[in-house]
Amino acid sequence: MDKLARFSDYDVFAYIASGLAALVVWDIVFSTNYVLGVEWTAASAVLVIAAAYIIGQILAAPSGWLIERQFVHRVLHRPSVILMASRDLGWRRCLKSSLLQDYYTPLDAGLRRKVSERAAAERGSEVAGEAVFWCAFPVAKKDPNAYARMDGFLKLYGFCRNMAFVGLAGACFIAADSALGWAGLGWSDDVAQQFRWALVALLIGLGMLHRYLKFFRLYNVEVFVAFSEGPPTGGNPV
Repeated sequence: MDKLARFSDYDVFAYIASGLAALVVWDIVFSTNYVLGVEWTAASAVLVIAAAYIIGQILAAPSGWLIERQFVHRVLHRPSVILMASRDLGWRRCLKSSLLQDYYTPLDAGLRRKVSERAAAERGSEVAGEAVFWCAFPVAKKDPNAYARMDGFLKLYGFCRNMAFVGLAGACFIAADSALGWAGLGWSDDVAQQFRWALVALLIGLGMLHRYLKFFRLYNVEVFVAFSEGPPTGGNPV
């Protein structure tokens, strides 16, 4: 039981924090007091944290699907593809020249060549696209130093992704609630406060999305660097 009660760093950052943020959004929309304006007792704090953990676990699924697999992979392109310069950026060049300069910066040409040559040697044929990452990952994780850094970036980008999802989704829910209140009862101080909350949630969501892209990229950079410097397959792991 003692071990079950211990939360890992990832539990705290990726699940509990995002779950608490979701409860804050719930408080704002439905005028409850689960987090905002509440004085917790020991018992209520345990219940709220447990609820936040469960909510965070549930929200991780739509967060991963919408932000990572749909928005990043389909719209922005995966970091592994960008780092290896495997695809033409097209309209994304405007993002590279403005908001996402670092995200759209590929690896050094020499490093890309080392990664490509090693991936081809590992697979026995030319490897391109996302397949290069999956060729590199099993080798990179054998390096304990690289794996520790990868784990740190994984926790950071998981936390940022889930918080971005809560912020952006929360902004939509709060703005919709504000708009309904405005349409039904007219403009008031309460409606104005709701719109301010929506703006705060939107800014948090956008800010955390930007940080997510940063750490997601760094995670992939670590994999490729460790792969390029690691021992040949069959040798002694670092």
